[in-house]
Amino acid sequence: MERPCAMLGGMCVQTSECKQRPAKSGLCPENAHLGVDCCYEVKPASNLTCHEYRGACMEQCAEALQRPSTDCTGGHKCCVLVG
Repeated sequence: MERPCAMLGGMCVQTSECKQRPAKSGLCPENAHLGVDCCYEVKPASNLTCHEYRGACMEQCAEALQRPSTDCTGGHKCCVLVG
């Protein structure tokens, strides 16, 4: 975490993953050379497996725990494991 970005309530991520950036750029100077900038809101992940969501494919679970994984089949849903 880089201080200039954190002071504005953001986090340093790849610019391609950012949904909402602050008006001022250059708030992640240590990693800017890697295509990183300050971000307020990250885009939802896509094309992840259920394991990458830290979940398991199940027949049912609460809707709030379901994630759009690429590997659950046969009517199963990716359910984030909590505990």
